[in-house]
Amino acid sequence: DADDQFDANDILALIKPILDGRAGVVTGSRFKNGSKIPNMSISRKLGNRFFVWLVNILTGEKFTDTACGFRAYSREAALRLNLFGGFTYTQEVLLDLLGKEQRIEEAPVKVIYHAGRKSRISGSLVNYGIRALMIILRTFRDYYPLKFFGLPGLIISGLGFIGILYSFIFWLATGYTTPIKTLFFSAITLLIFGFLMVVLALVADMLKRIRRNQEEVLYRLKKKDYGKQ
Repeated sequence: DADDQFDANDILALIKPILDGRAGVVTGSRFKNGSKIPNMSISRKLGNRFFVWLVNILTGEKFTDTACGFRAYSREAALRLNLFGGFTYTQEVLLDLLGKEQRIEEAPVKVIYHAGRKSRISGSLVNYGIRALMIILRTFRDYYPLKFFGLPGLIISGLGFIGILYSFIFWLATGYTTPIKTLFFSAITLLIFGFLMVVLALVADMLKRIRRNQEEVLYRLKKKDYGKQ
């Protein structure tokens, strides 16, 4: 950002894994060594921890910082990258490139937040959090549709099936349906809704395959175009 926030000497640590062929992207981590950051508010720290937890849950990775913009990219990773969010890119980059099987490493970096600084990017933390969360969920939806739609669909369908099974057993045992009639119809609704979500997951997965082909074509066009320069 050219605001003297990060130490330029850390660039060497960011590019080394790429030059060694270990990673396609290296992202700086302000928290990797557990160091304390002066002038960083508690609300900002908690927000960072939440997004780290969320991205790790969605991807199965073990990131310590997903909001740091101090990064290095290989040529291959840069050509593969496609972003759709119009606000923050930091978490979207990780989800996008992990979905394309790019290797990502973290490198500890030093950061200084000058007293009285005001971010022109994040502004309101609540507004930043909501917009960043929407970008993460949309990206996860596009790259992991079976998890996004299918897993909740299976859980909801399972709850509906259990409710129907319980109602049926109760009817066989007592011969009455009056106390559990509401449960029975609610269970049917859950079963149908869950089934529709599973169908939606399958459709979204087909769209994901089409998108993969489109992005492969785009990647080859970009590679050919930039190769001429």
